[in-house]
Amino acid sequence: AAGTHTILSDINVPSSVQIIGDNETPAILDFANTGANLIFAGTNIYSAGTITSITGGVTVNGAGTAWVANVNDTMQFFIAQRWYRIASVTNDTTLVLEEGYAGGASFPGAAYRIGNAVVDIELKELTIKNSTGTATDFDDCRNVIIENVTWLDNNIGFTFDNCSELQIDNSTAVSNTSNGGEFNTCGFGDFEGLSTPSNGGHGIVMNNVRTFPFIACASNSNTGDGYNITSSSDIFMLVEASSNTGQGIEVVSGSDNIVMESCFVESNTSDGIKLTATADNCRIHVSNLDSNGGYGINIAASTCDNNQLTDNFYASNTTAAINDLGVGTIIR
Repeated sequence: AAGTHTILSDINVPSSVQIIGDNETPAILDFANTGANLIFAGTNIYSAGTITSITGGVTVNGAGTAWVANVNDTMQFFIAQRWYRIASVTNDTTLVLEEGYAGGASFPGAAYRIGNAVVDIELKELTIKNSTGTATDFDDCRNVIIENVTWLDNNIGFTFDNCSELQIDNSTAVSNTSNGGEFNTCGFGDFEGLSTPSNGGHGIVMNNVRTFPFIACASNSNTGDGYNITSSSDIFMLVEASSNTGQGIEVVSGSDNIVMESCFVESNTSDGIKLTATADNCRIHVSNLDSNGGYGINIAASTCDNNQLTDNFYASNTTAAINDLGVGTIIR
């Protein structure tokens, strides 16, 4: 219902739950400056041993695993930033997936998780505010849809850990004390119209994520970076990242194939876009780099390989338009 709902203790949300507010008058979940929050957490997590191979797209082979006693076919299997349903457990070191493996892991020795993931969650038409912790905390979740949600004046607006198949549309994380939102070891998302302005840390943090498109999103006026990316791959960004105290977009390290196209990156205190240690195969196309306090684009390390800067517009960046210390950079 519309109005303010004061919540003073954690709410643990199970699978297949929708929390939907009245779409004419705001529905506000107010944690009243306590550490209370919404928690979406998978259970019975098992991760002993490693994965040696996945053959035929569905047969998983492990080493140091004890799956017969700890795993059953109601659970799901997480590897390379994605969850898969389990069809059957053959023995302690072999199980069969119900869904075909989509790739991304390096064998042998790949880490994994198995558990009862929280699935099929929807949050819509809500304002979630005043948590001194993380207002919405997702751990080991799959199939999450968020629409028209505002996270306001929390410590962190939202955090996703070990989650996949995520959709966030037309939502805002604003004026949170730390980061607006965080994605850690997550994959296969779809983000459109996600805005993260005026947060006390970074707007968006991505650490070890894969296959994330950000379309018509913005992260402006944050104390840190607009977007801060580490150890991630296959990210597509069509975004605005302006007036941040740090960089507009920083690819910190260990990342590959970050594509930034038609971005507006302006008036950041430091660089517009910065690539640091082992940020490889990134492409920055047809973007506006204007009035940043450092470089428009700064390829800041000799370990940044094979990046491409093409058809960009540079104007009034304080230090220079481009700094290139990388190897194999193409600039056109």
